[in-house]
Amino acid sequence: MAGKRKQRKRGLTRHHRRPVHRGGKSDDRNISWVPDAKHKAYHLLFGVQLPDEVVLYLNILTQENAQKGNVSRYHYIALPKTMCADEKILRELVEEEVREASALWQQRTYQTLSLKKQKAFDLLFTVKRSPLIVAEVLTEIWIDPDWIIFAVPITPSLAA
Repeated sequence: MAGKRKQRKRGLTRHHRRPVHRGGKSDDRNISWVPDAKHKAYHLLFGVQLPDEVVLYLNILTQENAQKGNVSRYHYIALPKTMCADEKILRELVEEEVREASALWQQRTYQTLSLKKQKAFDLLFTVKRSPLIVAEVLTEIWIDPDWIIFAVPITPSLAA
């Protein structure tokens, strides 16, 4: 209990990486201590979404930003860590996801962020962060500890 009070005094709050009402527990493995402002920013953007829902939202936003010339064309993929143990299977899964991503780029399904959500995104990831860093930050701090998020480049031939 004293540890929790100490964290709160330093301006940190508890983030359940897998939301409690979606099966998460309040154990150390599922808790990240994060700055209050970033915690609010995360939930403003992603609510209580699970990793596969987070990447769906990110892919729509990334596509829009790439069309504006703001970022490279990357596709985010979320996979359970248990599916990542075998390198061959992982490679096949990623290749399949990239093929499916090309359809998303061709559909040009855009979603713009409100100014409030854009500020939240910038606070969490900063404007200059690469998609690889966004994936790493989400995996290490924010999402279910049993999942990994990857950022895979979409080549022009796939995205055209």
